[in-house]
Amino acid sequence: MEFSDLMNMMGPFMGGEAVPLQEQLAVLRGLGLEIPEAAARELPPEGAYWMTLESLGCGKYDFDASVWTPSSRQIYSFDSEVPDIENMYITYLKGLQAISEGELTFTEECQDLSAVDWDGPSGKVAVMFCLNGEVCRFDAEFMGDWLDLRIRGAVNEVLARQGCKKRFFATGASQGETIFFCTAEWAEQLEAATQCHMSDGTD
Repeated sequence: MEFSDLMNMMGPFMGGEAVPLQEQLAVLRGLGLEIPEAAARELPPEGAYWMTLESLGCGKYDFDASVWTPSSRQIYSFDSEVPDIENMYITYLKGLQAISEGELTFTEECQDLSAVDWDGPSGKVAVMFCLNGEVCRFDAEFMGDWLDLRIRGAVNEVLARQGCKKRFFATGASQGETIFFCTAEWAEQLEAATQCHMSDGTD
């Protein structure tokens, strides 16, 4: 599929008009996002901001080894239809850790699929992890190879309880989300500058 075809297909749902790449880079870098020239050269000459952000934050997935590697320390974008069901929430939490700027520590990440109905699909996935030393659990709806996006709101509720000033804010991606670890004020600035609606997932 050509870039222009994807724009035409997703535009009515995602919002945002096509903007020349150099203008986007100036705005995004002005907001403090680090975009290496090598990464910028891989981007289309124009498009909506959400598509640029998704491209910058999607990382690299090794399908042979089932290992995801981040491409940015400020932007995490993912497809909610996952290639590896047995590690989908572990990989997701790895993405959050990658953009937490050293302020958060996720440890002991694991997921339990023993209560799911693979044929349904239905049931619950027990997602366990420690966040800054606090034991956390999220019971995700099992939807086959689709991630339960409510997990971000659950993580943000833990951060609020811990007194953290930042949250994991996200805007839409073509089939998932693009996430930033930031203050509400910065999220508002990004939304105003890019037309990308930002939410912390708790509303």
